[in-house]
Amino acid sequence: MDALRIGWMNTFEVVEKSGEGLRIRHPEAEIYVPAADVRGHPEVGELVEAFVYINHKKGLAAALKEPFIDLERAGFVEVAGRRDNLGVFVDIGFTKDMLVSLDDLPPLKSEWPIPGDKLVCRLKRSKNQMTAKPVGLFQLKRVIPAQGILEVEERVTAHVVHHALEGVFLFTPQGQRIFVYDKDMGGPVRLGEGFCPRITIKRGSGDYVGSLPEEDI
Repeated sequence: MDALRIGWMNTFEVVEKSGEGLRIRHPEAEIYVPAADVRGHPEVGELVEAFVYINHKKGLAAALKEPFIDLERAGFVEVAGRRDNLGVFVDIGFTKDMLVSLDDLPPLKSEWPIPGDKLVCRLKRSKNQMTAKPVGLFQLKRVIPAQGILEVEERVTAHVVHHALEGVFLFTPQGQRIFVYDKDMGGPVRLGEGFCPRITIKRGSGDYVGSLPEEDI
């Protein structure tokens, strides 16, 4: 087998099977996988592909499926929980949610996302930790290229990705970036909060200006 790569899919052998999950082995690690993170019905002795990551206890964990995001692939992930002394947790498709550190969130906790909000993230790995990190404003269109063109008066679902001096930037799952002035937002908003802005100006290259209909404010 190849060397173990944390943050990637790796080949393991199933060495134990129970109703609660599997124990899988690689020459460099043996990891327990809970039943909720098992895909298919692998048998003892079978080779399986598993995504290896670092859990909140700084130990190795694995899932027999690909996450919604990884070290290279970014995407929208839903906020599942929050701890004021740590940050927020996002669902990446596994039993355990991934932390978004408070260092990567707005200074004001009133602007932090709540469960159900969505952030554009990719995974980030340090020596003994793995977290989800929001993608920066100017990287967004590179990681999720714009699909299609929005027209003036069109309404589209988008989520807050950046608080700017005079307003906020929202981003759509189709890769369009929309700026809405504070006066058109109706009040403070959270990072990751979802809106359906109306397009008012097309700036080209996937950039737009929008506003919120009065009934949404």
